Amino acid sequence: MTDTAKEKEKLPLLMVYELDDTSGRHHVICFQDPVLAGSVGVDVRTIVGRYFPTGEGRFDPATFQFNTGFVLTLTDFMNQVVIEDPWLHQEAKHVAGGKLEVIDPRCVSAELIEIPMTEIVGWFAVDEAGKILRDSFLYNHNHVWFEPKFGTSGLLSLRTFYDFVHGTHKNRK
Repeated sequence: MTDTAKEKEKLPLLMVYELDDTSGRHHVICFQDPVLAGSVGVDVRTIVGRYFPTGEGRFDPATFQFNTGFVLTLTDFMNQVVIEDPWLHQEAKHVAGGKLEVIDPRCVSAELIEIPMTEIVGWFAVDEAGKILRDSFLYNHNHVWFEPKFGTSGLLSLRTFYDFVHGTHKNRK
């Protein structure tokens, strides 16, 4: 890996812009590093969502509204990249004829007896033979991107997801 590539790996993947429009002052959270945003502008597909800050200007997760376009991008990522994960195919055998839950990566190492709906990103459909059906990922609209107890969604720290969103996933080694 080159020094430039190493430095790129260290860049933050999320950034916040403050906007004023007819709905008032709010912020958008983008899944785009500041160097890329500064050089080419903010791609609307990278906007995770928006929120209205508290009176002190802090992030208020209660006002967060996700961008449905970003969810479509996530669905494409799940159906094109995540579906190739061999571990998922092993797990699918245990839920033949049902659906395979995809848990938010931020929550995977937590010692939880039951996974809250806020931590389930979505589901893949699994056929009777225990095989994941192509293009079957269904996003869970109860999933919380910024959860006070667990933090920011682990999806937003996955370089493979970031590269997919920016069209560079096939070029990385």
